[in-house]
Amino acid sequence: MPTGASSWSAANCPVWTRTREKDIHINVESNQLKINAERKHEERTDRHSEFHYGAFSRTLLLPTSCNTDDIKAEYEAGILTIHMPRREAEARKEIPVARVGK
Repeated sequence: MPTGASSWSAANCPVWTRTREKDIHINVESNQLKINAERKHEERTDRHSEFHYGAFSRTLLLPTSCNTDDIKAEYEAGILTIHMPRREAEARKEIPVARVGK
């Protein structure tokens, strides 16, 4: 995979199609990505009422190569996609060993 490129689909939940993006919360704390969502939907007619409630929560460990400053999320038709770009690779550095004593 090229440097800087990465994408990950966090949740594919068709039953959550009525969840609004404002009810989805994504946070990064140190090396953890936390996803919380809540669904509240009520349908009422003259003959019946339906209530749909539910909560979704996931905590994922992020790889050290993840650039947490540029994480972006999209939500469409029950699919939450989180784009996590990779951090630029650091150049390999040789550490010299000093001789101590005789």
